[in-house]
Amino acid sequence: MAKRLHSSLMTAAFFRKEALIHSLSAFILEFLGNARNGMTQIASYLRSPMTRQCIKIFMKADSMNESVLPKGERL
Repeated sequence: MAKRLHSSLMTAAFFRKEALIHSLSAFILEFLGNARNGMTQIASYLRSPMTRQCIKIFMKADSMNESVLPKGERL
């Protein structure tokens, strides 16, 4: 009888630990997902103006190259 009680208590403790591990794992995954999505939003806010700025720089460099090179040549 005592052995059976001890066994059932060990089983209950095991399932409580498993449930705790599962809930902590779910929480961490949710937290990391939210953090990643937040960083993605920040990156997308920065990407648009940076892309426009890079395009302006490339257009300016391209027009300077065309004005310096002989007609018909490109880098």
